Amino acid sequence: MMKLSSNMILFLLTVVLVLLAFVHKELLRDKFVIPAPTGAYRVGYQERVLMDSARVASTSSSGYRNLIVSLYYPTTECEGESVSYLSPESPVVHNLAQVLGLPEKSLKHIAEGKTHSYLNAPVADVDELPVVLFSHSINGMRGQNTYLVEELASHGYLVASIEHDGYSIGSVFPDGVVGDFLKHDVLQDVSAGGEIIDLWSEDQLFVYEQLQQLNNKGKLFSRQINLGKAGLVGHAFGGAASFNTVTVSDVFESAVNLDGFYFGENYTKGTYKPLLEIRAEPRPAEEMKPRQLEQVGMSRQEYQTMMFDEWNRRINYYAKGVIYRYALHGAKHLSFTDLVLAVPFKRLLLGDCKYYHNETRVLVKAFFDHTLKGASFGLIGSSSLAEPIHAVSA
Repeated sequence: MMKLSSNMILFLLTVVLVLLAFVHKELLRDKFVIPAPTGAYRVGYQERVLMDSARVASTSSSGYRNLIVSLYYPTTECEGESVSYLSPESPVVHNLAQVLGLPEKSLKHIAEGKTHSYLNAPVADVDELPVVLFSHSINGMRGQNTYLVEELASHGYLVASIEHDGYSIGSVFPDGVVGDFLKHDVLQDVSAGGEIIDLWSEDQLFVYEQLQQLNNKGKLFSRQINLGKAGLVGHAFGGAASFNTVTVSDVFESAVNLDGFYFGENYTKGTYKPLLEIRAEPRPAEEMKPRQLEQVGMSRQEYQTMMFDEWNRRINYYAKGVIYRYALHGAKHLSFTDLVLAVPFKRLLLGDCKYYHNETRVLVKAFFDHTLKGASFGLIGSSSLAEPIHAVSA
């Protein structure tokens, strides 16, 4: 048996201490903290449960399709503590751990996180509020992009974040009913994705109609909501649904897709409405390792077809007018959401997500400022992380 010298023992102890210090530093850094919005206003918050009596749904206690919607809006008066990111009793953490493939204990700190929004704060004294509807990803949730919706609200937008029941991480309704989440990957079943995307477009149009009623009859807003200036933004499937909706309805002025494949058949109709696509720069098919292909459930050719050939074919059909396309170098699919903030050792595994969040906020705000407020859109990106794929004028 080899006997270690005192110098070797001292060296090994030093290595262990350095590793422990590094782990401790990363754990401290891994606290779940939503970046603060940068606008002139603070952010007010309300939740609404909206029932669509025109659509039957067996999953709800009412028998009709119910949607939970979070409203974010500008305010100048805030009292008490900001709203928690999640309720400690929420089943969302358990479901999220299953979806991400992480231990549930590693995600407990999400429930302890705080937003920058204040419940029932009065609406700021502004003449009008342009509207943005947000839709989450499949097995996401209405609060998954709080960093983005709070940013828009702080700059004078009303943001309605929709939770698409049955396809979220688990909607928790006031009557105690908890919605289920999808058990299969829509990337493996494009035809099923086509059916679901039309349902989500119906959800978006229904929420738009409900905002009209809220504007006319509600106590919170004094006819400040300008539904003539409305846009859509979504992550993944929610982004694809946003593009889908502007092809079937004229009520929205523009749409943003954050890293979502284009399901359904309505892309063949196209739209003249301005579009913005921001995606994580995909790894070239020839660089994909067998394990990575196994994780996405595709062959190398299937990956090439979906992530490049078919993706570009569909977006070229969609864009009859102006489209801005950006790729975020080094970003992952989750980089566009708050959920990346919950991943242990996120900086090592997923890069510095604050840069991706900042880049997304800057681009999305500039796009809506242009399409809903009339500002110029000469922005290429606030850093070298985002580079335009192309920008085509009508």
